[in-house]
Amino acid sequence: MATIQDTQPHFSLVMSTKDRTVEVVRFLESLGRQSDRSFELIVSDQNNDDRLAPLLALFAKRFPLRVVHSTGGISRGRNAALPLARGKIIAFPDDDCWYPPHLLAAVRRLFEKHPAWDVVSGRSVDEAMHDTQGRWLDQVTVGDRSNVLRMGISYTIFARADVVTEAGPFDETLGVGAGTPWGSGEETDFLLRALAAGRKLIYTPELFVHHPEKVADYSRRARDRQFAYSRGLGRVLDKHRYTLAEAFSPLARPLAGAALFMARGQCDRSLCYLRVFFGRSLGFLGH
Repeated sequence: MATIQDTQPHFSLVMSTKDRTVEVVRFLESLGRQSDRSFELIVSDQNNDDRLAPLLALFAKRFPLRVVHSTGGISRGRNAALPLARGKIIAFPDDDCWYPPHLLAAVRRLFEKHPAWDVVSGRSVDEAMHDTQGRWLDQVTVGDRSNVLRMGISYTIFARADVVTEAGPFDETLGVGAGTPWGSGEETDFLLRALAAGRKLIYTPELFVHHPEKVADYSRRARDRQFAYSRGLGRVLDKHRYTLAEAFSPLARPLAGAALFMARGQCDRSLCYLRVFFGRSLGFLGH
């Protein structure tokens, strides 16, 4: 499936998806409302059926959309789609996020105003504009090894195409569905490789992408998910040779949180933070 666009799109949006339909519809509808129309969407479909085919065919009439089929997790999915990307700016939306109407226009203005900026990232918020998936910085910040963990999450990252090429493909041992213990961290690994190549990373709270909060409870299932995510982050710290001193804050912070919530009698929440601590520690030790 493809639609024809004669001119180079300004944005290539690379989305890997599996087991979701309603959320994909919401994202596609948000693309249809973008004020900046110079984009293409490349969907890396990892479903075992054709559930998305009618839906994607419908939206392919509204904007340029291509589909590749892949297996083996979000990083493999993105790597399968990236060779098709023609845009000047590349982004990696989740299949359960959605864009505010003027997001792409705002990203374009920032890159045009600041030609030295190579990667721009922003906040993750819910419908009510509350932070999700972390506590985001409240001011414009230049990224480095000490703060990159708070500089963005995959679906809030926008990078110049040459940066994506230079940083190389996503590490397919990292991320959801990789089949390894490391259930996240692929975007942090990408940012660290971009920084190592001398590229400039900027975080600005001016940009935001909508995404639901995944840790809405502290059930065993949620704790297990956080454990896998945390091992991925620890693995990235180890991969990029963080010293214990450099890694101390991300390793120790969840342990402090576990102690705090235990003191408040919030045992389930304390256990969740404790699983995060053990997950990050195991990943940092290479496990």
